[in-house]
Amino acid sequence: GTVWDPVNEECIIAIPADLNYDGCISVNDLLILLAVHGTCPPYPEWPDEPNDTTWTCGDPVTYWDYDYATVLIGDQCWFAENLATTQYTDGTVIDSGLSNSEWASTTTGAQAAYDDDEAVVSTHGRLYNGYAVDDTRGLCPTNWSVPNDSDFIHLEENLGMSTEDATSLYWRGSDEGRRLKSTTWQNGLDEVGFSALPHGGRNHSSGNFLDDGAIGYWWTKTFNIDGLFYRRLDSAEDRIFRTYPSMNYGFSVRCIKD
Repeated sequence: GTVWDPVNEECIIAIPADLNYDGCISVNDLLILLAVHGTCPPYPEWPDEPNDTTWTCGDPVTYWDYDYATVLIGDQCWFAENLATTQYTDGTVIDSGLSNSEWASTTTGAQAAYDDDEAVVSTHGRLYNGYAVDDTRGLCPTNWSVPNDSDFIHLEENLGMSTEDATSLYWRGSDEGRRLKSTTWQNGLDEVGFSALPHGGRNHSSGNFLDDGAIGYWWTKTFNIDGLFYRRLDSAEDRIFRTYPSMNYGFSVRCIKD
């Protein structure tokens, strides 16, 4: 929740109203303010003030009242679970509740729980269409972003994939996908803590939910020709799939530290 001030050579609060330093303004900040409202000098000790506000990768990130696990992979800090927010970074609610036909035809950002079942969000996260990923209001917390295609390429190269393979399309590499999969997934090794799971997606033309338990899909924010690059892991494959599909697909999202 702080940034470096090069003039005064000190850390300052990035968002003045962010009283608990979690990078966003939420009801928790309001509760802190209400706890001391009306007090005068000498001031009481600030409630729940952290002794050490230094955040390191591996610590959870609180975003819209949900704590996301994080993991350091090489020199990249990733969410270790899928994004579940119903709001853009600025607090605007992301459109939801779309019928199959509405999902297939919309040209604006939308999100959904798989099979419209809110009970699975805690494990699956949410599915977002490409328009939500491409929205300038952002999906991830302050100082975090939906990864670029190059971020995924860097991750894949850290796992041993050649640059030639990493920059090509469709199925690439050897066993890098298996190394990203959770150990609860078929043949998953979860060597780096990415903990990928086969949470399925939503079809671009029919709006149907599909592939839960068999395939996992993750967006990047890099546009190419007529869509955003994405990654796919499959129960029947140890490799990683890369291409750029229709913006009306519904895929999962991971966030990466800026």
